[in-house]
Amino acid sequence: MKKIHYFFYALICLSLCCCSDSGKKEETKTENEETEEVVEYSYDENEEEGENDEEDLEYQEGEESVTDDHFGDPADAMEPLESASEIRRVSTAEEFIEALASDVTIIIENEEGIDLTGVDLPSLDKDSSQPGVYRDNWGILLYKLNNLTILGGDKDPELSHLFVTETFFLVLSIEECSNIQLRNLKLGHQPLVESLCSAGVVYMRKTNNVEIDNCKLYGCGLNGLSLCNCMNVNITKSSIYECVEEALVIYDSTSNVLLKNCMIRDCPRGFDTDSTCDRIELMNCRIATNSSSIEGNGPLKLTNTKWFYKK
Repeated sequence: MKKIHYFFYALICLSLCCCSDSGKKEETKTENEETEEVVEYSYDENEEEGENDEEDLEYQEGEESVTDDHFGDPADAMEPLESASEIRRVSTAEEFIEALASDVTIIIENEEGIDLTGVDLPSLDKDSSQPGVYRDNWGILLYKLNNLTILGGDKDPELSHLFVTETFFLVLSIEECSNIQLRNLKLGHQPLVESLCSAGVVYMRKTNNVEIDNCKLYGCGLNGLSLCNCMNVNITKSSIYECVEEALVIYDSTSNVLLKNCMIRDCPRGFDTDSTCDRIELMNCRIATNSSSIEGNGPLKLTNTKWFYKK
């Protein structure tokens, strides 16, 4: 009788040992799977930018945050933009330049696009110039304008295209302005001459309370968007792609910048920031670049944001 008891006791011990080893192997396997890096993905060039459909994509998830959690949602600092007092509809470069002013909404109504390269504008003398539109060494300059909205006439940005043909011109330069909205627009350089492009797409300096919504900023621009000493910039449902260098350059005390539901792809480097900046966040974004690098040492918070790497 004792032998039978010993026999069953041995079987129970053996069973418990097997279960324990199996659990350890499963735990080790799970840990290995969690640390495994997936560095390739398949990207569909026809995929609509600005959406966050991750079906059938392999990705390496970016860190939730690369800075302290001392700042909250930059959108909290956004002040509502005042509504413009006048609506102006334009279809040519000349009409567009003439329409640019404070307290105005401009609606682009030209599906073929508007070439801003050859427009005739006075040069800017910052010691004496009044608010207005000028030309500097980098192209068209919007100077000290307030409450200006530039709106594509259709929700499809492809149908409201602003471009330049000189690779050393910016498409838009915006300085010392406030309450600026860009919506439903496509902005970039034509034709695409990547090796020669030496100017970005949109440059902003000392400009506050900016909304960029449902826009496409593309190369061969040197950078898609540059922010210098700006505050309260909200970029939503937009894409920046095929630039020569960085998608975004954020520097010189720029603060309160939020990119939400955006797509950044095919730029050699994603971002360049410096330590003077504060409250820079990407939320629900996808980044598909040739590199995962973040240049500079500025603060950058990633929330539910994924890095994708090309095969």
